[in-house]
Amino acid sequence: MKQRDPLISFLQIFGILLVVLGHSFIWYPANNVLRDWIYSFHMPLFFFISGYLFKNFDLIGRNGFLMKKTRRLLFPYIFISSVIYFSGYSLRKSIVHLGSTPISKWGHMLAYPFQNMVLPFWFLPTLFIVMVIVLCGFKLYNKRRGVIVGTAIIVLSLILHIFNPFKGVLVLNMEWVSEYLVYFVLGIMYHSKQEKINRLLFLESKYSVPILLFLSGELLFLKDFFMIDLCAAIIGILLSIALGYRYINNQYHFFHHLEGSSYAIYLFSWFPQVYIQQILYVENHVHWLMVSLLAIVLGIYLPVTIWGIVKWLKQHFQYSRYVAILIGL
Repeated sequence: MKQRDPLISFLQIFGILLVVLGHSFIWYPANNVLRDWIYSFHMPLFFFISGYLFKNFDLIGRNGFLMKKTRRLLFPYIFISSVIYFSGYSLRKSIVHLGSTPISKWGHMLAYPFQNMVLPFWFLPTLFIVMVIVLCGFKLYNKRRGVIVGTAIIVLSLILHIFNPFKGVLVLNMEWVSEYLVYFVLGIMYHSKQEKINRLLFLESKYSVPILLFLSGELLFLKDFFMIDLCAAIIGILLSIALGYRYINNQYHFFHHLEGSSYAIYLFSWFPQVYIQQILYVENHVHWLMVSLLAIVLGIYLPVTIWGIVKWLKQHFQYSRYVAILIGL
């Protein structure tokens, strides 16, 4: 069994906990600062992690990139979204954006990820397209010119982020493909130069966390600063890495029980969170803090339980693996 990278394991768990926390407090204006801080870098962090883990696969074939990533990203996007769509009338109260939409709009919903009834799922097709773009870029270069083409990809992704020629193009979420491509490319770059970047930026220093945390907080108040979103995201990613090294070097273990569950938490955390927010907070006016704490616990451990059940079923029932494939686990 391949040994897990402890830094990436931490970043995956840390990132998904930020997602759960952000969704738990989505109703409450009193927590805007915390929510703004989380949203300033948590999704760029996931693209960064995906770039770090990116490998130059064969594009086609049974074990090629398209097949693997279609199963991992597009199958759950289509399957889970479709289940929610076609069972929509019974879930009207718990799914905020659901209305009496006709079946003819099902394909439209899938083609426009930000109009998907499961809002967090915009990430899945967006990441898939980003990966295809980067992989095709790498396939075009001669290995002897790898540094030149690699640099060109970084520069191009930065230009696309700053000027975003796809602004307003919502089909296949192309606006956000252009927006987030740079973080994926930065993840690739960090993986190839990890030790040098760590030394240059002192990411393993005990002073890195408080300094980066301070900078990350200060950037929240520079709304009109040029490229503030890019700067805030990069500082947040560097802070996450520095926290990861503190966690590893201090030999902490409190996240270990969640290893391997981050994708399941991403896929399934939103449903119990939205449901209890609707039932407890909106309809029964339970105090927001109680609802938020319950949303955090359910958002983490209900998906972990689902993932455990799926793994057990895969081991004991032959046809259960097809269900696992459909949900990308």
